[in-house]
Amino acid sequence: MAHAKDAADTVPMNINYNTSNGYSLSPASPNIAKGGTAQIKTSSQAATICFNPPTTPFGASQSLQAHSSVDIPVGSTDYSVGYCITNYGSTCTAPPPTTGVPSGTIKVGS
Repeated sequence: MAHAKDAADTVPMNINYNTSNGYSLSPASPNIAKGGTAQIKTSSQAATICFNPPTTPFGASQSLQAHSSVDIPVGSTDYSVGYCITNYGSTCTAPPPTTGVPSGTIKVGS
């Protein structure tokens, strides 16, 4: 029997912006279970989040208008992806994911 998807499988990640510090992601270093969903949301500021490597289900980038969201099914393998956030429609060079899951890394699985 297939596993029913529920809200516990979805990890909300909020892109925030303020004029002093620029963009940030909350939580900064999310952990997402294999088979889960990353839900990226923006608040009052549109933004583009870029990923490294670009070959994961996150893709190379996601551009979101203000007050919008995108759901990304993360797949069934273990991996980490680095990210950076910039102005809507722009690009930035995301750092490679690092071990220990510091800020700037999204971890899927174990």
